[in-house]
Amino acid sequence: MDVPLAMYYTEGPFEIIDFRADRIDRVPRVTYDQKMILLTKKGRFSEEVVGKNYPPIVIEERGDWVLWYFVSQKEYDESVIKQSVQL
Repeated sequence: MDVPLAMYYTEGPFEIIDFRADRIDRVPRVTYDQKMILLTKKGRFSEEVVGKNYPPIVIEERGDWVLWYFVSQKEYDESVIKQSVQL
């Protein structure tokens, strides 16, 4: 992907990597309270990404590209706790 296109979809720092959902060294590293936002080719999209134990959210698909993200691990953990307290 061209760098200007990547800059259009971000408001802060970004990293261009050779993403692969099945390899931990090819998945972006984020902190506990950060979302992981990805803009990838459709062939790189996966419901299962190493290091993530919950599904991603797809924002948009256009042509060969998919814009998708994972909520932060913190947000996910808080939602699980909230659900278990409600039971």
